[in-house]
Amino acid sequence: MAMAKEKALRLDAQDLPLDAAQAYEEAVAASDADFETFMNLAVLYFVCVDGGYAAHHNLSPEFVNDAWDRAYELLDEAESRFSKQSEIVFWRHYFRFVVLGEAPFIKTCQYLLESGDSLVPSFYLFTSPGGESYRAQARKLFELVKAGTTAKQRYIRSILAKRLQVVNAAE
Repeated sequence: MAMAKEKALRLDAQDLPLDAAQAYEEAVAASDADFETFMNLAVLYFVCVDGGYAAHHNLSPEFVNDAWDRAYELLDEAESRFSKQSEIVFWRHYFRFVVLGEAPFIKTCQYLLESGDSLVPSFYLFTSPGGESYRAQARKLFELVKAGTTAKQRYIRSILAKRLQVVNAAE
């Protein structure tokens, strides 16, 4: 698994989604695959569903459709391997919120952030209306992802950077 994971991380850093996905798939197939590898692949597939990203990378409609389904399968697989973790619950809601336009899930995120083991829900809370009270957690999360090279880290960073700039400019 270590070699497949390292290869996946390298390809993800190079923003080569098809190759990275293939390498991540090899990594998650191993019995010793870690939680972060599952989350990296699920979010990579989510990012691939974005029309602009898909067009930029010449992703086929079949790949994009499969990516949407596979993202949820990976969340299910991660939950069965690692139990119900707050980050899994968050991404399940967030993917549907962004892609399908489902209702905001602020209360769920508040619960996940307070009781969970991940800062990831803070980026959604901070960027939501009235989310200023989550600035400290969002800044902490930003510090964790600012040098990151995975699609997941780049995605979170891009959203937080925009919001933090707006907030800093207003101060």
